[in-house]
Amino acid sequence: MQEEWQRVVIFKQMGNIWRVWKSRLVSEVRAAKTVAERIDLKPSNIPSTQVWNTWVRSKTNAAFTVSYLQLTTFLFICVDIYHVGNK
Repeated sequence: MQEEWQRVVIFKQMGNIWRVWKSRLVSEVRAAKTVAERIDLKPSNIPSTQVWNTWVRSKTNAAFTVSYLQLTTFLFICVDIYHVGNK
């Protein structure tokens, strides 16, 4: 990378890739029906099952579920408004 803007662009792309991966992982964890299925989703770079279970609990508790549903509803409304306004 020769210029600063190239470094900025690459780090933004890396951040976007990370967020997409994490979002998909959260969706898979929430869709898993059993504890065994959730443990099977644990990435290899997380050495501790205890750390993984703590993260899973944080993504499946009631508070996260409410905020997740509010966010998805908000995004759906925003996309719908955008499409209606561009017709």
